[in-house]
Amino acid sequence: MPDTPQHYEDIHFRDITLDSAVGMIVSCRPWSQYGRFGSFGTIQPNPGQTEISDISFKDFDVTLDKDKLTTSGVSQLTFEHVIVNGKEAVAPQG
Repeated sequence: MPDTPQHYEDIHFRDITLDSAVGMIVSCRPWSQYGRFGSFGTIQPNPGQTEISDISFKDFDVTLDKDKLTTSGVSQLTFEHVIVNGKEAVAPQG
């Protein structure tokens, strides 16, 4: 929630199986009552209150309806051996 900033670090995702067209691999953004599903996800800080940096996605292969990871205000985001819908994914910038 915007009034309760959180600190997250050293988060690891391993052996993920996504068995549904709804849901996201990751969602790290200001709290919102409404979300979008069936996508890679969103990473967005709470403007003026939080910073998000140093995120690595490594060694996974997924099939998604919406294959783009949406980001804003994120620094040092990297992808290594990330395959989305059969293609090597490139980390978004920003």
